[in-house]
Amino acid sequence: MSHSASPSPRPILALILALAAVLAVQPAKALPISPISSVFFSTNGPVTVGGQEVNVQATFDFYSPDVITVTVLNMEQNPTAVTQLISSVQFTVSNLTPPPPPPPPPPS
Repeated sequence: MSHSASPSPRPILALILALAAVLAVQPAKALPISPISSVFFSTNGPVTVGGQEVNVQATFDFYSPDVITVTVLNMEQNPTAVTQLISSVQFTVSNLTPPPPPPPPPPS
């Protein structure tokens, strides 16, 4: 893996613009007090990746079939290289069942 010393701000700007576009067209949803379920991921303390120490924690909270919040924490206390910074999160959701169809309209 090769990393440049100074990351381009273009991917970050593209992500911010994409999020702004999604938020502009999505109605606001109030989240329940607590999630239905959660998944926690951790590197289990500092580990060495590509010669650099990294330490990351992530929590995936599932509030409903269509609402997931992802919280990512960079636990590295003193990052000294760009490779120690969190630049993206990738995950796959699988084995989902579609929601039930809506009930039929009442007879007129």
